Amino acid sequence: MKAIQYSSYGGVAGMALVDARKPEPGADEVLVRVRASGVNPVDIAVSEGHLAAMMPLTFPVTAGSEIAGDIEICGANVRGFADGDAVHAVIGICGAFAEYAVVKTSAVARKPTRMSYVEAAGLPIAATTATAALNAGTVGPGVKLFVHAAARRRRLRAGANGEGPGRRSHRRGVLGKH
Repeated sequence: MKAIQYSSYGGVAGMALVDARKPEPGADEVLVRVRASGVNPVDIAVSEGHLAAMMPLTFPVTAGSEIAGDIEICGANVRGFADGDAVHAVIGICGAFAEYAVVKTSAVARKPTRMSYVEAAGLPIAATTATAALNAGTVGPGVKLFVHAAARRRRLRAGANGEGPGRRSHRRGVLGKH
């Protein structure tokens, strides 16, 4: 399989497209045929060695941390997923920029049917970050929340006209009660 790997810290300059061994899933893992990968600031930080003290790597390393694709093989203990399921996931700090990736089922979620693979690949880390921010704040009924640049295409699950039960959506992404 093809993968983007680096063999030492040094950032994107040290990355190369290589032939790599296709991974095999363990009993509680799935093998995903990757259709899209998300690119995040953490991917660059990892490749430049900024997280080496906390998370040292064994080289060569396949870059990337989030994917969307189709399950090709389920491990022996996997329940709730089947071969062919469309999924997305954060797979850890590396391994996403490849044709195939192994993912623990605890990190896998079904790809929303209305999302493309490209959109779904960018969702896991952004959603985790947003959830952490919301959980750290004081968001609740009656609080207005500004979601920057999020409402342009999806209208934040409000109706196509931006209205829905208890929700308001404008082009800027202002959301009322949630």
